[in-house]
This record gives sequence, structure tokens and C-alpha cells, in this order.
Amino acid sequence: MEHYVGLTSDPATRLEAHNAGISPHTARYRPWRFLVIVEFDEEAPAMTFERYLKTGSGREFAPRHLKRRASRAGTVSSEVILGGR
Repeated sequence: MEHYVGLTSDPATRLEAHNAGISPHTARYRPWRFLVIVEFDEEAPAMTFERYLKTGSGREFAPRHLKRRASRAGTVSSEVILGGR
């Protein structure tokens, strides 16, 4: 299974775009589905968390702590982890 970590303020629209094949980087792994959505009250901490999840340490952290768990703390921006195929 492929995993994708991204930042968006509209997860449903972002998922739709990935499944429509708009991004050549994710098109070949369709269909995508949400595994976890973590929402933040402000954009800056969401961006910091996204960068962390893309590091080696973050890639090890995500399956242990985020799998099948969604945390909803606000509505400004969301960290989206998608699973493809």
C-alpha cells in the first residue's frame, strides 16, 4: 500500500482530485482513501507536522500512532494521510 501525506483545508476535494488523476505523482496509485485526518486550529503547526511525517522518524511514527486513529482538534487546516491501492 502506498501512503501519501499532504496538507489541505478541504480534505474531500483533495481526495477527489487525487482519485481523478490530476496529480501525476499520485495518479498511478488510485484509488485513494482516507486513513487518518488530523485537524489543526492553525496552519503553522499543521505544516510543521506534515514536514515531520515526511522524515524518517515521522514515517516510523505514523503507523504506530496514527493508524486507525483520527484526532480532530480544529477546522483551519488538515493533515491528510491517504492510502492508495
